[in-house]
Amino acid sequence: MHFSELLSTLPLFIRYFFTVVDRHSLQAPYVFNLYSELMVGMRSTHGLPAVEAFRQIYLRDHSLVCGSDFGAGSRLKTKKTVATIARHGISSRKDCTFLYELARITQPQTCIELGTSLGIATAYLSKSVPVGKIYTFEGNEELVSRTHAMLGKLDCDNVEIIRGNIDSELPVFLDQIEEVDFALLDANHTFEALTHYFYLLKRKMSPGACMVIDDIRWSKGMHAAWQQIRADGRVSLSMEFLHKGVVIFDLPVSKQHYVLSY
Repeated sequence: MHFSELLSTLPLFIRYFFTVVDRHSLQAPYVFNLYSELMVGMRSTHGLPAVEAFRQIYLRDHSLVCGSDFGAGSRLKTKKTVATIARHGISSRKDCTFLYELARITQPQTCIELGTSLGIATAYLSKSVPVGKIYTFEGNEELVSRTHAMLGKLDCDNVEIIRGNIDSELPVFLDQIEEVDFALLDANHTFEALTHYFYLLKRKMSPGACMVIDDIRWSKGMHAAWQQIRADGRVSLSMEFLHKGVVIFDLPVSKQHYVLSY
């Protein structure tokens, strides 16, 4: 991202810090309980050591990863090292712990992750819902191979990696399943791609299903997509956690939105 683009997102972060609240400001019991349990879990978990050991291996691996990069709005052939991807292109330990706790609380049966990368977040999701099934989508074959090897060593037997471009693979996959209970959208970071994936997934999201959208303040386009998503008629509850947005579908409550400390 160019510096001018980064600078243009500064007001989005300033607005967040001026509007953020903590759990003591929450009146709705469902939101209070969900947020309280989520924060307590994050303070007590501090990551999964076995998974974090692989993050450290990746951070020391300077071998090149070649192939198509379908993320961040780019389809150019790129060359990046594993260490660079581990440092800048995957979820942090805190973010992975957030996903782990959110999935642990909601206990979904069917999870979809768009954008596997090196599979660290995938492993966290796998461990959080051992009786659930994780379907993760990745277009880069080298990353798929590395993730497959890591998941095997971690005994993440409930994960299936779906290879190829999400744009073509996701519609085919969704036609083959009945419902999705949890979805993580962390792939192509453009307004068009994010809204496209949302509307594809929306028709399959079960009542009470949870969707996490990463990097909602990555660009003006991403934030505009987030605003459109949280305004959707099926979204009962939307929550912002700095970089992440969470929406929950079809709850028996009036539409609610919260900007929460993270």
